[in-house]
Amino acid sequence: PEPDMDAALIAKLQAVRPPVTGINGYAALRELPPADEAVKKIACPRSTSDCLAFAREHEAEYQAVLATLQAWDAQVDTLQTYDYFRPLADEDYASDEWPSFAALTAARSLHARRFLDGEVEAAQRGACRDILLGQRLLRSQDLLPLSLSGAAMTDRNVELLAHMRAKLSPDAPWPAPCDTLQPLPQETLALCPLMYGEWLGGSESTHADDAKIAADPNASDAEKTIYFIFMHQVEAQWLYKNSRYCLPEILAAVAHDEVRVPAPEQRKKYCSPLNPVCKIEGPDWSNYQARLLNANRYLRAFELLQHPEAPLPSGYSRDGNAISFSLHPEKADAPEPTITLPLPGSRLNR
Repeated sequence: PEPDMDAALIAKLQAVRPPVTGINGYAALRELPPADEAVKKIACPRSTSDCLAFAREHEAEYQAVLATLQAWDAQVDTLQTYDYFRPLADEDYASDEWPSFAALTAARSLHARRFLDGEVEAAQRGACRDILLGQRLLRSQDLLPLSLSGAAMTDRNVELLAHMRAKLSPDAPWPAPCDTLQPLPQETLALCPLMYGEWLGGSESTHADDAKIAADPNASDAEKTIYFIFMHQVEAQWLYKNSRYCLPEILAAVAHDEVRVPAPEQRKKYCSPLNPVCKIEGPDWSNYQARLLNANRYLRAFELLQHPEAPLPSGYSRDGNAISFSLHPEKADAPEPTITLPLPGSRLNR
């Protein structure tokens, strides 16, 4: 492809990211502590919907790392002062050292332990704080790992809050941070604006390899020429492929809460048929789109926890003391998983 064609596509993909204002917290996010083996053992597994029960079963292990959890939580609390989270330089997109999300995961374990220890208001406030932080990560719309982390924080903390509120009186007051929670605009959950960061990370890595190949004394001029031709084609093809996540029909599907990603193309637009690297199709990211969209399904469920008498949205049901809703499956051809959350006060004496 011609260089100006590359530039036009780059500018187009870069422009779909929404503008941000305020203070960037990416550097603070990078300062979060790395995973700790002892803390990993008390982290409520993703497969466990009732983190209160898990915390009760592992009380001794919790007490052993309580000081660590509290210190980590104080660091997470400082992230509330930032407006968005985006890498500071192009090189950050290609870094092998992503921010550690261990402290964000461990915070949920601390909230569960605090609730069991009688710190009811602080536990709820902490869970709502983390949902708000998760929303801020999602609204940053720049890096796929950050958005996926934001979605996970939303899902898991809504589940935790549901189990907390089930053990409280239905008319117990909600902490102030919980009152601002609501579903996000659907476009916030599209893969489209995240694709620039994904392409830029691959591009920066490729350019780093270019320098090594150019300086390799064992590679012939012919080998270097073929390498640069092939990799330029691959880089352009990745850029084009990522830009297709912004097609109108893809964005329209996301707006209607539908999982859709671009269909693979039989003929690579920017690749020679002789280029073996271009034949690698890459991952199917429909599972990531599903995970992002599911965050809003949890947030709609949260609204029903706050207002159990409200009319049910499409796809939600109320059965006795619980509400149920389905999620987009994260694996192709898998059935839609059903999530059931207890209603406030439904487990008051249990």
